[in-house]
Amino acid sequence: MKSEMVTFFGKAGYLARASLYFTIGLLASLSLFTVWKTSEQSLDSKGAIATIAETSYAAPLMILLIVGLISYSIWRAIQGLLDADNHGTDVKGLMARGALLISSITHGALAYYAYKVFQGQSNQSGSGTSENINTLMSMPFGRWIVALTGVIVIGFGITQIIKAYKEKYKKYMTFKRHEKILNLIAKVGLSARAVVFMIAGGYVVYAAYTANPNESQGMSQAWIFLQSFSFGSLMVFAMAIGLIFFALYSVTEAIYRNVDVSQNKGLALS
Repeated sequence: MKSEMVTFFGKAGYLARASLYFTIGLLASLSLFTVWKTSEQSLDSKGAIATIAETSYAAPLMILLIVGLISYSIWRAIQGLLDADNHGTDVKGLMARGALLISSITHGALAYYAYKVFQGQSNQSGSGTSENINTLMSMPFGRWIVALTGVIVIGFGITQIIKAYKEKYKKYMTFKRHEKILNLIAKVGLSARAVVFMIAGGYVVYAAYTANPNESQGMSQAWIFLQSFSFGSLMVFAMAIGLIFFALYSVTEAIYRNVDVSQNKGLALS
């Protein structure tokens, strides 16, 4: 696999991720206004895909999105399997690479979902998260597997906050200018997504505890949770802006992140 192709996968993938999170953040902020009211069920990646599919330029946008999601899935697989980021083979490194492989599978599934929506084969109803949890719970030790999944999601959120606070993202990016504003975008964006993931992970654990898959609705559950507070609308708006910042951070990665793996000894590139 040529280095130029890997670079394309990485950059196209980050731009696709940016489009999803920008749409989610926009939908969440607009949902606070009656005229733009949307159901909480749509405030996740699948809802963003469905929204993009309903725009005036749906066909070209969906094609670009599907290509981008496939590219991101491949890039994550390269990071995980071939250790493109040099995480190593110790416990910490293997855990990081495992998380990347999970991300690869998740975004591959999103690419397939986007393709089905594009072909008009998806009814876009129901909660994929609760259905998946229900499937897991039907397996031996299913509740424990679901609980462990929730703990892993919470753990991922914590690592993202640490990544933002300690500026670990700089390990793979070099800001040639506007460093202060790009650091702000990275920290706000990473932290906002981390909070959403931690809330969603908490509800997955709760679903395992109650043996009720409907207690977890994925990312959509985070918006419902935030809205339940006295200043819920303000919290939802702040989090929505945070996810838009994460979209901008993803664009920053597409521009500045090192995806040139030609120097990585673990990859056979020509």
